[in-house]
Amino acid sequence: MLNGWQRCSMRIFILLAAGTSLALGGIHVLADESQTAGSAADAGSQASPAQAAYARGIELLEQADFEGALAQFALAAEQAPREQSYRQQHAMVRQVMAMRDAVTQQEDAEHRAAMEQALRAFYYQYGLYDEALALDRAALERVAAEAEDAGRLAAAERLAETQLERGENESAAAALGAFPAEALTANGRLLYALALARAGRAQEANAVVDHAALTQSEEPAERYFAARLYAQLGNQERVVAHLTHLFETTLPSRLEELKTRVRACPDFRSLAGEPSFAQVLATKSKVEESSCSSGASCGGCPRASRCGQ
Repeated sequence: MLNGWQRCSMRIFILLAAGTSLALGGIHVLADESQTAGSAADAGSQASPAQAAYARGIELLEQADFEGALAQFALAAEQAPREQSYRQQHAMVRQVMAMRDAVTQQEDAEHRAAMEQALRAFYYQYGLYDEALALDRAALERVAAEAEDAGRLAAAERLAETQLERGENESAAAALGAFPAEALTANGRLLYALALARAGRAQEANAVVDHAALTQSEEPAERYFAARLYAQLGNQERVVAHLTHLFETTLPSRLEELKTRVRACPDFRSLAGEPSFAQVLATKSKVEESSCSSGASCGGCPRASRCGQ
């Protein structure tokens, strides 16, 4: 039976999946908030007070101003009581704030891990990498004295991922270089290789990953990080191959958000003017999906967790 904090963590994951934020197989992307806010731009009119409050809440949230964001989401929900996404956002931020206060006091390892996972997913959705870094560092310090290598390795991989998002490439390489390369997970090896490539250690980066195995991977995160790695190594052909596979196997309703993430990723910056990069960004999904996916919010749909099946 789930305890209170486990249920809270589960609710956050559900709200992240059903609302405006989502994670695609380990790739964290943030949906276009204007869609959930009922963008007035599409109607060619000025934003309503509720839409303005919601947009301001998102701005404050991305600045880690949780109190200010919560107040704005409450205002948006009050001004537009029929807009479910406003209530969902308010509920999620309120639960995140409560969890932030409670996580450091949680003594049960399983419960604390569930809370950390939910918080980290939330931080990644909104680009709160300072918050994620503090969380990941605390988690690694906590498990550093444990005898189980797997626990330390998983914590180190999470920390390295956040350090990469912050551009701390040498720190990420050091965090993962403390382990034998063969002990790292497939995703961990990609993170390690990416950190090395960014730090100008291309030969070492090439030696870390199994390039042949990557071409057979069905894990979205591995394809995504592989594309980032090859962009750093200057291998456009492999970048295109991995991104093409990634886009073709992504749900149509999530494809544009993922492409937005790719366009914004600094690892692909050198490819911005390349015709091959523009062509791959035009790739369409080959995944079948139910037509209801085009709605502004799936929060009230009883089939949301089975959408596309």
